[in-house]
Amino acid sequence: MSIVVCFCSFPSRLLRLARLMTLSLGGLGLMACEDLDYPRDPDETLSRVLAEGRLRAAAADHVPWVVVEDDGVPRGAEVDLVEGFARELGVAVEWRRAPAFVALEALERGEADLAIGGFTREAVTAEGSAGQTYPYFSEAIVVAADPGTPVPQALDGLAVHVAPELLANRLVADESGVPVAEKAEGVRLTALPDWQIARRGLVATGIVLDRSEHVIAVPRGENAWIMRLERFLRTHAATTGAKLGEHAQ
Repeated sequence: MSIVVCFCSFPSRLLRLARLMTLSLGGLGLMACEDLDYPRDPDETLSRVLAEGRLRAAAADHVPWVVVEDDGVPRGAEVDLVEGFARELGVAVEWRRAPAFVALEALERGEADLAIGGFTREAVTAEGSAGQTYPYFSEAIVVAADPGTPVPQALDGLAVHVAPELLANRLVADESGVPVAEKAEGVRLTALPDWQIARRGLVATGIVLDRSEHVIAVPRGENAWIMRLERFLRTHAATTGAKLGEHAQ
């Protein structure tokens, strides 16, 4: 019996396999090169801001996030963030003061690169025309007590001072408390944002009335721009609570 072994087909098969691998690797290389361009801005916001040397910011009055005083110069916790971001980019800020809904619409019309005004994630989502960054600051409306006051576990029938601008009367009432506009004698509880507790020398009670997550509004779909801004926020947003205290009135 004779055995015939054929070796001739193996080299050709190996050669074809090598060619296929080369083509595949070449395709992956091209894809990798293309991926260097991601994320992308369909409207080239980041490229334009850097090329023009200006960042167009719409600002809606909302103390202490945005404070526009008699001189017309915007100040506030989020103003500080935007100006810091502009310095990082090496550009100037071109401010536009506008009501909240106009500031958000300016993003959709391509008239602003970002908008600030103490916007919450829920508010921007509900408005629908603007994109948003990740929630860079979480704020709680809480009840705090004067020093030396017994800390209550619940508000059942207790008077709670609520500043008119806080708009938290309903929140207090929902917890069976009694909202009052003046910090009169005998009123030892106050509703306020959590970042104000230490600043005002009060004592936390653990009673939380509401929570919100703050974002910066941006044009929809401008992914490179959003990612660049979010990278800055992750580095600097830890100081937001202190900045709010500086600009509170």
